[in-house]
Amino acid sequence: MLPGFKKDVKEQYGVTLTKIRAIGFSAMMHGYLAFDKAGELLVPFRTWRNTITEEAAAALTKEFSYNIPQRWSIAHLYQAMLNKEEHVKDIAFFTDSKLTLANFMRTHLYSSLATLKYGMDIMFKEENVSLDKLMGHGGFFKTKGVGQRIMAAAADVPVAVMETAGEGGAWGIALLAAYRKDRKEGKAFLII
Repeated sequence: MLPGFKKDVKEQYGVTLTKIRAIGFSAMMHGYLAFDKAGELLVPFRTWRNTITEEAAAALTKEFSYNIPQRWSIAHLYQAMLNKEEHVKDIAFFTDSKLTLANFMRTHLYSSLATLKYGMDIMFKEENVSLDKLMGHGGFFKTKGVGQRIMAAAADVPVAVMETAGEGGAWGIALLAAYRKDRKEGKAFLII
């Protein structure tokens, strides 16, 4: 279990945790938190349930030819602009992050490795497994260096890739691992 988790549950709820069958996580996906350069909140939090953005949502939906719901942060921002709200001129970032294309893509790449990270943490911390390096192969490694750096950061292990790393998938890397493990000098390798 997570370090300190059992203790926290006991202290906060008076329950001794012995087993976890499932766990769920939730966070704000929609809403509006606008901040200035100093990180100060400029207006009270507007939740996804705040429906003051009908005008903005309709205009954005028309402009992008894509449904932009009232609850989305961009609808809240555009509505504040349409309303000529005083705080708009002071916005440095909103929804508690600095949204750039690079950060948006990085978020998706890191989240694709979440399960791998959990598994690696269990192997390393609870099963005392150690690795010298991982071999990366598949579409995740198509752009030179990017997938390799992100996987190495998530797994906390160096990641090596071959020149053809972007051309195979999970089955291909399994074959490669078997080949590297079982190959013998001067012998062909065949998997049936």
